Amino acid sequence: GLERAGWTTAAAVDFDERARETHAANFPGMSLCVDLGDDDQRGEFVQRILDSGADIDIVAGGPPCQPFSRAGRSKIRHLVEYHNRDPHDLRKELWRAYVDVVER
Repeated sequence: GLERAGWTTAAAVDFDERARETHAANFPGMSLCVDLGDDDQRGEFVQRILDSGADIDIVAGGPPCQPFSRAGRSKIRHLVEYHNRDPHDLRKELWRAYVDVVER
């Protein structure tokens, strides 16, 4: 969408290495495997962008859908019941990390 509209991607970030590899194969530019939920990794990412000298006009992103989708919530609930995961899914808080990136 944004590329077709004429925008250039300065950097793409995903925590899932396979997703990052797919993006890197289809789009030129910096493609990084970063956990934006981790303060240190997020800070390093922001510093890398600032150091690149890229002129950033827009930041686009979205949190993973699993904590919000019906199927994802069902799977999470099942895993919690069997004590295979924490009931609080931190992925739904990633919007805060995006705000932090923009504010920096």
